[in-house]
Amino acid sequence: IIFISAIHLTESDYLRGYEAGAVDYLSVPVIPELLRAKVRVFAELFRKTRDLQQLNNELERRVTERTEALELSSDKLRQSEQGRGLALMAGNMGSWDFDLVSGLWFWDEGQSHIFGVDHASFVPTIESVRRGIHPGDIDRIRDSLRGLGPQKTTEQLEFRIVRPTGEIRWCTAVAVASFGASGKPVRFSGVTTDITERKEAENRQVLLAGEVDHRAKNAL
Repeated sequence: IIFISAIHLTESDYLRGYEAGAVDYLSVPVIPELLRAKVRVFAELFRKTRDLQQLNNELERRVTERTEALELSSDKLRQSEQGRGLALMAGNMGSWDFDLVSGLWFWDEGQSHIFGVDHASFVPTIESVRRGIHPGDIDRIRDSLRGLGPQKTTEQLEFRIVRPTGEIRWCTAVAVASFGASGKPVRFSGVTTDITERKEAENRQVLLAGEVDHRAKNAL
């Protein structure tokens, strides 16, 4: 709306016109070229505002779709992670990750189950993890990890852990190291397997073989 007046020309008249919804307030005589230029500017401004609103609506629609897709992907990933964790726990296995740069650890439920700690309350740190490893195996584990490098990024370890109850369990772990541009390790990741039952079975087999050998010698 453009108001055109030959009578009301005071500032209060202009303000009343703008307050009524006008975009401009012109006085007579009207210069056609100036009026057309003003109309052209306001029309272009309206079109750009309308286009901007359409773009904004399209952007909001895309953001909504993207958010829904991310939420769906996150749910699938969470379900997959839960399934993987259950599969690892069923096999007496657990996964872990240690970021040397940030100092942050990640343990899944299987790892906590192997170490006999409460997954909800246990906070893995260098000290808390060290307390869970048998003192006789710590130096050997440390030396093995220090032996990793860009040319050898994987190591398999066999060691004992000590649960908070004092129970000793046998484990194997496959550790994978990631290295930065300088060649220094930046991350250790791996999977731990509880092999206590297998270890006990092997010991029983050794004892049984020894007993059989002893009896055979006596018979001879």
